[in-house]
Amino acid sequence: MPEENDVRIERGPGRHLVGLRRTVKMAEAPSVCPQMWAELVPSVPLPGQAEPVMYGVNDAVDMAGGQWDYMVAVEVTTPDMSDGHDHLALQPSAYAVLTHRGPAGELGQSYQWFFNDWLPASGKELSAAPSYERYGPGYDPQTMSGDTEIWFPLKT
Repeated sequence: MPEENDVRIERGPGRHLVGLRRTVKMAEAPSVCPQMWAELVPSVPLPGQAEPVMYGVNDAVDMAGGQWDYMVAVEVTTPDMSDGHDHLALQPSAYAVLTHRGPAGELGQSYQWFFNDWLPASGKELSAAPSYERYGPGYDPQTMSGDTEIWFPLKT
């Protein structure tokens, strides 16, 4: 379970992400999201990829409709390097950055802790910008763990 010191506030830079983006029904997420990763990973690194980091982006969440837009992506150095993939430009923003400790299968527990415990106690508010999971160079796809952060956009 995450702890208070697993969260830091950081100014995130603008990023140009390219990859696969789909509207996903929440009930189908356990099968659709891993399939999206399986489609993207063999093509990585993409032309113009900035670093060996991958992103899982959450956008346009519709709780009432039971769906959201999900994107599996990498960062590229310029926006014209989409190479036939979907493109998303993230604007610079303040973020609450949660270090996730454990396998990717336990990300839901970190999200629950953030929304149920940290966010209400913090006095902070989320902005409408996308949130994202950042899988850094130390992430091990075999064990599905290590070097994972969740970036939640904050109102300033």
